[in-house]
Amino acid sequence: MKYYVCLIFILFTDSSLAGAWGVGSFDNDSALDWVYELESAATSTVLNDTFNNTQGRKYLEVDECSAAFAAAEIVASLNEKKYTHLPGEVQAWIKNNGIEVNQELKTRAAAAIASCKNSKISEVAQLWEESAKSEWISYISKLQSRLR
Repeated sequence: MKYYVCLIFILFTDSSLAGAWGVGSFDNDSALDWVYELESAATSTVLNDTFNNTQGRKYLEVDECSAAFAAAEIVASLNEKKYTHLPGEVQAWIKNNGIEVNQELKTRAAAAIASCKNSKISEVAQLWEESAKSEWISYISKLQSRLR
């Protein structure tokens, strides 16, 4: 009986503490948490604010860069006019707010990505270098090219 109770506890504990963590812009809990902030915003100001949070900083934590990658993915998707791969909440936000992409917004997104992929100042870059560096760099490179 003790064995079953222990096993149930382990299974429950592992699944309740496990978070999302993947290469894609919306494949982690921090980015998905940022989507809640996005949903309450009615303008692209939330995107600019997110990008600005990555500039001029000595150190960038995972949450800041995860939000910046998610915001950059939105800008890249708007630039390409392809939204179906985005989470439903993000697609609804785009539809409801009619956000237009301009060169300044793309430049800010690109600058945020550059900061967040710098392993000297970015926690997320450091973490990816320890685990799946080539997969992450490939994804980020594609995201950067979609902003041009």
